[in-house]
Amino acid sequence: MADYSDKPLFNINLLTTKAGMVDEFIRLQLDSLPRLGPLPGLTESRLFRAEDGTGVVLMSGYESEEAFRAFQRSTAFQTERAKMAPLVENVRPAFYRLIHERERA
Repeated sequence: MADYSDKPLFNINLLTTKAGMVDEFIRLQLDSLPRLGPLPGLTESRLFRAEDGTGVVLMSGYESEEAFRAFQRSTAFQTERAKMAPLVENVRPAFYRLIHERERA
């Protein structure tokens, strides 16, 4: 198996929101950004809304799994997560390595 450890690391969360709550979840997520401030180890972040309104995908690039875990342990993250948790039906988190990226022409 190839060693991909030099490739960018992402934590990707597939979140299913409770019925009718996707836009409220997005609002809370975006409102939390200034309160969270700069995040050590974060390299990039993207938020996607499902076209059918059932949920979101959070894709966050990190320098390492430990940087992500440190963020998860932070009081700021725990506070914001508690606000959003009632809106979430299910979440599937996992770490992925970027293997290929095609730039737009």
